[in-house]
Amino acid sequence: MTRLRLFPHESKRNVAGAIYGLILGASIISAASADHPGQAGLVEIYVCVTALVFYLAHVYARVIGTWIEGEAPTAAAIRRELRQEWPMVSAQLLPVLLLLLGALGTLSGRTAITLALVAALAELIVGVLYACFKVRASRGQAIASVTTALVFAVVVVLLKIFVH
Repeated sequence: MTRLRLFPHESKRNVAGAIYGLILGASIISAASADHPGQAGLVEIYVCVTALVFYLAHVYARVIGTWIEGEAPTAAAIRRELRQEWPMVSAQLLPVLLLLLGALGTLSGRTAITLALVAALAELIVGVLYACFKVRASRGQAIASVTTALVFAVVVVLLKIFVH
């Protein structure tokens, strides 16, 4: 039996899911903190619920899509899809832990929200840099990849600025 891998770097199968999860999580942190500034617990609930819904939606869509294409779903296939899409959720572990520290009062709510957003965006950029290194990307590929990650980061930060 294959064990569920909690951390994105442990899963070799869905780096795209981890990147997607980080962008999704950062966007939710930005948007939710506009309505609930300083309320890290509420922002954490938004992030966790959204991550879970998107995770299950991706699994469902892949299972149904495969079925429509002619392969009936089995319990093994559903488990495989659950494992395949898990990095979308697990990539958000650090930001969610930081939000939890805010919810518990270890950090102020605003500090926890800011640190969670910074952590998600830093993970995104570091993850893209690592991916470029791992595949021995050319200089042009690395610049394009990192620039795209930075554009996502800037858009998320602008969302936070303009929504507040």
